[in-house]
Amino acid sequence: TRIMLIVHTQGSVVGWKSWRRSSGTALGTMLSYFSLNGNCVSSGNTACNQLLGDTVDQSSVGGISTAEALVRVSTTLYANYGQWQGAPDMQRFGSPDAVGDNMGGGIGTWHDAGHCYSVPAPYSAFGFTCNNQAFRTCTEAQGGWCSSYSNAPGGAPSGTFGTDTCVPQTCSQTNSGNTANWAGSSGLNYDYMVLLGR
Repeated sequence: TRIMLIVHTQGSVVGWKSWRRSSGTALGTMLSYFSLNGNCVSSGNTACNQLLGDTVDQSSVGGISTAEALVRVSTTLYANYGQWQGAPDMQRFGSPDAVGDNMGGGIGTWHDAGHCYSVPAPYSAFGFTCNNQAFRTCTEAQGGWCSSYSNAPGGAPSGTFGTDTCVPQTCSQTNSGNTANWAGSSGLNYDYMVLLGR
């Protein structure tokens, strides 16, 4: 009845947190949470903001950079977490404690969704129509955008964690090309592991 997120670097644990599964959340696979009621593409869609964990159970977060907000500060955990302040910011895992407008703080992030030149096949299921501009960010995880944008939490290094991204990152802050032009590395090579218990 718990869900745990572990931050690690190539298998070496940096920190972790576990939440008690929400009493209103049916037990199921991670795929069932992500695909519940269709795709999260608009505010108010019932596929969005599926509460997974409503109470922190245990944690060990002291070794995690202040740039990382999801595991470090979240008191709740959601699947398909979306925010609509202008263009939507989407996270496969997110939390209102960790995710501010354009700030990152989630896992599986796509900021300003719909800003895209063409959607790679794995992302087409999100259901957004591209506006033929560059991606803002589309990464495994991040705290803020590219380093020159400096919007990570707590003044920490801005940018992505690790190297997983749907298209190459340039940090050029322009709207042209099939690249992620507001994304760049934070210098932190974090990976994430998700454990779902019954």
